Amino acid sequence: PYADPLKQLILAKSWSNSVASRQLGQLMWHMTYVKNVPFDLIVPVPLHWMRYSWRGYNQAEEMAKVLSSYSNKSVVHLLKRIRYA
Repeated sequence: PYADPLKQLILAKSWSNSVASRQLGQLMWHMTYVKNVPFDLIVPVPLHWMRYSWRGYNQAEEMAKVLSSYSNKSVVHLLKRIRYA
């Protein structure tokens, strides 16, 4: 189970709060081992266009931008969502 403040960020991220997604990206960098894992680029999981239009942003892309700024790695859009799920 998630505890506050992480729980509040996860819930806010789910309800169209892009600031919460960026804060989660910061937490991922500072509080996990992500910075110690070698990687060449960051590929966010895309949203279906219907979900993107409803939400207004992609949570994974917002977190990827933060990780990119800390790691100096590029965010690359290689994947395409085909099914609405």
